[in-house]
Amino acid sequence: MSEARKGKPSANKGKKFPQYSGARHPNWKGGRTYNKGYVYVKVSDHPYSNKSKYMGEHRLIMEQHIGRYLERNEVIHHINGVTDDNRIENLKLLNNTKEHNLKHRRKHTIKCPRCKRERTHKARGYCGSCYSWWRRNSISS
Repeated sequence: MSEARKGKPSANKGKKFPQYSGARHPNWKGGRTYNKGYVYVKVSDHPYSNKSKYMGEHRLIMEQHIGRYLERNEVIHHINGVTDDNRIENLKLLNNTKEHNLKHRRKHTIKCPRCKRERTHKARGYCGSCYSWWRRNSISS
């Protein structure tokens, strides 16, 4: 160790290969990750990002659309039920979780893309029976 570095902590402490961090890492996917059907994006300077500096893409898109940060209690509802479909026309801003729960409790019908019938929405845009079919097929793939 050089005399200049003596007594100072190592800059790479705890990192085996610091040259492979972030965008230089072979597994880097552009700062996007998926968790429970939602898309999360790496944002280092956002006041409401989590401790890993990730935030829901749907929240970022709504913030850009309305031109301000969302409050912590505000909720983004995916109209068609597909949580990774973050087009602005599929997003609706709700004031709180109570309002969001009422949205899901209502019996709203959609045209199921698989069976083409008007039925009660389950998730991912499918009716209940087609959603079960989708889950069986997506898990086995």
